[in-house]
Amino acid sequence: MALTPCPKCGESISDDAPACPRCGAAASASIPGAPKGLVIQVIVRLAFAVAMGIFLWLTLRHPTAQTTPPSNNTPPPQVQPH
Repeated sequence: MALTPCPKCGESISDDAPACPRCGAAASASIPGAPKGLVIQVIVRLAFAVAMGIFLWLTLRHPTAQTTPPSNNTPPPQVQPH
């Protein structure tokens, strides 16, 4: 539990406090760094992008084999002399 100054009045408030007890300003503005929700959102988006990349790589690295019907240009069987 660290104490940080209120962004409006400068009063020391706890990191756990939702608002400054002196002036009522939201305490989340006084905590430096990105909000936890944003960090989680970035992690989820990165995980999704990595999963999609792996899926596409696995799907596209071996293209489906195109089957072609046998051609009619096969040479006739050779007759072996006895």
